[in-house]
Amino acid sequence: MHLNIKSTGFELTPDIKEYINKKIGLLGKFISDYHKEALKIDVEIGRTTFHHQHGNVYKARAHFIMPRRNIFALQEAEDVFAAIDLLEAKLKTELIKTRAQKRDILIDAMRQLKKMMRLPKFWKRGKK
Repeated sequence: MHLNIKSTGFELTPDIKEYINKKIGLLGKFISDYHKEALKIDVEIGRTTFHHQHGNVYKARAHFIMPRRNIFALQEAEDVFAAIDLLEAKLKTELIKTRAQKRDILIDAMRQLKKMMRLPKFWKRGKK
């Protein structure tokens, strides 16, 4: 798992970098071990505007690059840490949704296989 952190519009402090590593790095538990080796995460933290002083002026953007799947999330907030928290929550829901989609595909495939393995009615013995 490779985590790239980029800042635009302000200086990236070690505290912010450590907070990103803590929050976004923990999302690796939602990814299978097979995909963890090839996982690349690009995180960008920045200011949306320099003209405004209040409101949603900080943005946090993340791009998970996995084999056969890319996940992108963007959040804005009044504080850098709040933007990172919102980003983590959105990424978590996207990763859980992806896991559920994979599980549903597997369940559908098992249902189809079971349906194919059933014997036709005319082969069955017993009462008619």
